[in-house]
Amino acid sequence: MLYGLGKPGQRVRQFVDAGVADMRYQVRDGETAIPADSCAPAMISIDGTTLKVAAVAEDPAAVEALLLASIDAAAAEERRRWLTVAPGQADEYRETWAEVQDFRSLGATLAQILLALAQMSATAQRARFPFLFAEADASGISLSEAATRIEAARQISRESRALIKRKRRSAKIAVKAATSIVAKKAAAKVNWSA
Repeated sequence: MLYGLGKPGQRVRQFVDAGVADMRYQVRDGETAIPADSCAPAMISIDGTTLKVAAVAEDPAAVEALLLASIDAAAAEERRRWLTVAPGQADEYRETWAEVQDFRSLGATLAQILLALAQMSATAQRARFPFLFAEADASGISLSEAATRIEAARQISRESRALIKRKRRSAKIAVKAATSIVAKKAAAKVNWSA
């Protein structure tokens, strides 16, 4: 989300594209951070705290910059639906994905994979595929089914993130190409749900 930073009653010092948790590192003493919408009004206000946006509404370059940042912020929110930001979670996903690839490398067919697994002890299997076993055990399914589920979920996430990128880039290109403030604002409207 895009936030304006500054002291109440004064001009916005800076616009920041960040989550609420990140704001504590950006806000200075006596300042507040409040959401700024993509229309760039002369004043932005929340809970009675007002920051002035210095003539942004009349300056095409300033409006464009605000709109571009707003598009990026909205895209970041959309990506959060597909990416986990919890500490360590990304590592877990990477390790699980590496195990899926390792599992698939055991053979060209499921029969070959199962034969290769059968040649390993149960302890060796669990040591080699701890995250894949964690998924299988938690879900009550086989390693093969767990690998297939992980592959499917990864593909859905990948396609969704690629769509977000396409929409984000298309909107930003359209905003930059627009020749009026009205056209820039219209170009910045992205239907993320479609």
